[in-house]
Formats: sequence, C-alpha cells, structure tokens
Amino acid sequence: MLTIATVGPKVKTQQEIKRLIEEGANGIRINFSHCDYENVKDIIRYIKDNFQTINIIGDIQGHKIRVGRCFREVRKTAKGEIVYFCSEDRYEEILKAWNGRKEVLIPLTIKEQDLLDSQMKTVFMKDGSMEYTVIGRKDSMLQCRVVCGGIVRAEKGCNLPGLNRQTRDISDKDLKDIKFCIENKVDTILYSYIYDEKDIVKFKSAISKINMEKGYEPRLWAKIETEKAVNNIKAISEKVDGVVLGRGDLLPETNIYKMALYQHNFIRAMKNSDKDVIIATHVLDSLKENYKPTVNEMNDIFYCIGGGVSGFMLTGETSVGRNPVNAVIVLKKAIDFYTKIFKKS
Repeated sequence: MLTIATVGPKVKTQQEIKRLIEEGANGIRINFSHCDYENVKDIIRYIKDNFQTINIIGDIQGHKIRVGRCFREVRKTAKGEIVYFCSEDRYEEILKAWNGRKEVLIPLTIKEQDLLDSQMKTVFMKDGSMEYTVIGRKDSMLQCRVVCGGIVRAEKGCNLPGLNRQTRDISDKDLKDIKFCIENKVDTILYSYIYDEKDIVKFKSAISKINMEKGYEPRLWAKIETEKAVNNIKAISEKVDGVVLGRGDLLPETNIYKMALYQHNFIRAMKNSDKDVIIATHVLDSLKENYKPTVNEMNDIFYCIGGGVSGFMLTGETSVGRNPVNAVIVLKKAIDFYTKIFKKS
C-alpha cells in the first residue's frame, strides 16, 4: 500500500527526504503549483540514485484557480470587509482606474467572461477556511463580503463552486511542467481538477505530443476534486492508471455534509479495481500541530482500507507540518495494523 509524502518548506533537503523514506514513505509527491525546477531536479536525482523503488509523483495543477502572480501585495482581509475579484487579464487596467480606493482588488487566473457568466455565490481560499460571499457583479468584477478572512497573496489557491472549467485548455504552465516531468523521468504524473473523460483525453494528448519519441512512459493518475468528477469516476478511471480523491479541494467545491457521501461513492465505485486508488488531504491534519492523531482520523483510515483503497497521500502534514516524520510514522503504523486485521477477516 502506498504511503505518499509531499515535499515542501518542511521537507526539502536530502536528509529530510531520507528520513521520510526510512520511516515508511514509498511515494514522494512534488506539487508543481509551487516548485523550483532546479531544486526538484536535485530531489528527483537523489531519490533515483538512492531509492529506486520509490514512486515519484509530479502533481500538475490543472484547472485549479489561483490568485494571479500579478498581485504584488500580501493583504489581510477581515470579516465584514468588502473586496473585489477580477480576471487576471483585466487586473492592470482596472487597477489603474482604482484611484486609491481602500478596497482590495484580487486578480484570479480565469477569463473575464467565465468569471462574470458563472453562477457562483461564494469564493473560497485555503481549502475553504477563507470565505467571500458574492454580493454583486459589475464593471468586470465580483463584489464580495468577507465571511472568514485571512492572508491573500499571489498564487493562493481558490475554489469557485459553480464555475464551468470545461472551457479551459491545458495551460502553458501545465505543458511546461509535464515536459519537465517526462524529461526527468518522474514515475507518475498526477493531473489535478479532472472533470470527465474529455479532460483525460486532452491530458493524454498533451503528453503524447511532448513525448513524441515514446522513450519514457510515466504512469498517469487523475485527481478527483469536484462533484462532477466523482459522478464520472468510472469513465475517468478507465482511461488512467490511478485516481486520487483530493479532499482538500473537494470540500470547498461542494460542502462538508456531502464529503462522506462522495468519499463513500468514490471508494465503492473503485472497489476491486486494478487501478491505484488514493485518498489525499485531511488524512492526519491534526499532526500538523500535534503529536497524536484523533480518533476520527484513525476511523477514517480504517474505513478506507476496509473499502479497498491502495494508499494515502499526506499533503500539508509533511510539506508544512511541525513534524513531517511523525506523520509518516503514524500513517505507516495505521496502514500496517489495519491491513493485517482485514487480511485475517
């Protein structure tokens, strides 16, 4: 069973990666939303030279919406404050006419028409912990009131429930990242924000064009992060080697009451499949700050293993958590313990 750890600010040196692998991580995820190619090259080379059986996973951001890189502020938003969102391509133009207004204008990596045509009522950031209610649309902007504030900076991930992402093609950044993964022989390429099998066709077509010589064939995984993707899980899984339930983005894309249902449907649909079936994010969130996991986290892991998943992916627990090694140790112990129980039954 796969125990996948994400590298990040808390895990970036060879010694730190070595510790994770020695304690049970048999997969290393590299998030290409935030990475430096030279540093990633060193990580890949080190793992391939020293730990040949480790599955190196390149996570491509796909249709994820983010605060645009043109946003040069680091701004704290507070409850009750009015903020504005616009498309990245109109940001500079609108900003020039802002005339010293106090309200913050936040650009999103989205086309203007898609933003204005959407039926979304809420903008979320940071896996749903920051919330902005849409109260108006005018002058190419969304006017929003802050419900739960926080720090806004460039490249911060956003969730816009109700947004139609199917009009979006594979971005230049994604193409560049896929090319890097193939050139550096990443074992698995994970494409985020898959909607349906048409997205998979686009993804595989892009890989074929980049990998014309067919000298290296990575495994292909799809990340499931929307209600539509959960409903299309069978068709999606038929075209890839594995599927990952990305609960961090699925939560704000839907709502917390539906999460258990979507996870249940995902696991049930993939039961007895020959594909990789991975549960990601919110696996051991408590270990970002604490040493011991919660009862709820252990119950969740137990249920998932009983349902037949083939692995778990730690994200913030290892990339930014206080004790990444402890998170891997706890997950590995839980997997070993519960797997033995189900083998006996």
